[in-house]
Amino acid sequence: MLADDAKLAMPPLPAWYRGREQVAIFLGGGPLAGTTRWRLIPARANGQLAFGAYAWDDTTQSFMPRAVDVLTLRGAQIQEITAFLTPDAFPRFDLPAILPEPGTNS
Repeated sequence: MLADDAKLAMPPLPAWYRGREQVAIFLGGGPLAGTTRWRLIPARANGQLAFGAYAWDDTTQSFMPRAVDVLTLRGAQIQEITAFLTPDAFPRFDLPAILPEPGTNS
């Protein structure tokens, strides 16, 4: 779904990636490498599609906030992903502070 000229930025980190291949290499070798369990909750940011990204934490036995991912779409393709690595922003998007393991009463 990535556009040929896709971009990925992760404020406040200075690193960014440009081009479908570079974005895919980063995502496949990092966040989507299969070493982290993720849950995404849909949100909106300035009218754009966004997701609260939660990563599993063994210590708390819950999914903890990691990033707010804002997608810029061009038709059906993802033109840009901006992953705000600021869990403190979750309340501003009405996103839960934590997510329990599915099937638990936490």
